[in-house]
Amino acid sequence: MQMNDGLTPGFAPAAMNFRIEDAGPAACTLTTETRVYATDASTRRRFALYWRVIYPGSALIRRMWLRAIARRAEAR
Repeated sequence: MQMNDGLTPGFAPAAMNFRIEDAGPAACTLTTETRVYATDASTRRRFALYWRVIYPGSALIRRMWLRAIARRAEAR
């Protein structure tokens, strides 16, 4: 199913994931990604404004998650 299948205008569903990539012996790179699909131009504009406001907090939370995951992985 595609993120934009059968969606009503006025919505912006989002999906987030973690990605782990091999970075050599006993190492990896962990990243996060967020994808948002605004169902129409008006929603896209409103979501862009919302994202500009919440981005700093969102970025902080992600960095905290990534640090916590790294600490846990390195403790093993």
